[in-house]
Amino acid sequence: MIDNDKLGFHRINSLANTFAKIALENYKDYNDCIKNIPSNAPDDIFTDKALTKEEEEAYFKKEELESLSDKHYLSGVVFCAMATEAYINDVSRIELGDSYVDKHLDKLSLESKYLITMHLISGVKVDNSKEWFNLLKKLIKTRNHFIHAKSKKVNQERLCNDPEYIDSLRFDKIELVDAIKLLYLLHKEVYQLDNAKHHFPFLLWYDEDFYNSLEDFDKERLMHSVYREIFFNK
Repeated sequence: MIDNDKLGFHRINSLANTFAKIALENYKDYNDCIKNIPSNAPDDIFTDKALTKEEEEAYFKKEELESLSDKHYLSGVVFCAMATEAYINDVSRIELGDSYVDKHLDKLSLESKYLITMHLISGVKVDNSKEWFNLLKKLIKTRNHFIHAKSKKVNQERLCNDPEYIDSLRFDKIELVDAIKLLYLLHKEVYQLDNAKHHFPFLLWYDEDFYNSLEDFDKERLMHSVYREIFFNK
């Protein structure tokens, strides 16, 4: 429940933070799976070369962890998308009112909801060339690819022998670390519109343990300056 002093009433069903935390938990688990894949695991066990017992065990461990990481990736992406939609729905209704949103904004695409809501709140045209907007578009494209999944006929012979054909079948999905990064970028962008700093809900709480658990590469991509600036102006 959000304590909304500005409009003088409480709001229920504010789930953006809950969805974001679920996405964050899946990202942690996804990272753990990737980090624990055995380095000595072969790519395939169906080869002419005889494998050692350790290599066979490593292969099946790799298969198990890769399958589990896929589940955490899918869950993370879907809950990131749910969080972004729930967040702008909360912000727009808090700032513009339920009836206005129901009448004018509710049927818009998620990208349009962010652009129009932020424009109406600030009175300034939103720069849609910023990183957060490009990541938002990629997240929604990835979410839709999986939510509306469709099988596709492939050429079996080319699948075995044609690397370019294989590349053409790959989907350019968002990296899970970038989906998490988007949550922080959206939080920063939207909170800049709230001059009083208390009307809008938090999308994600600061999590020092989570940040410290990341590899240096992921820390750089999440941008420590963005991650901490939201909460500590650092």
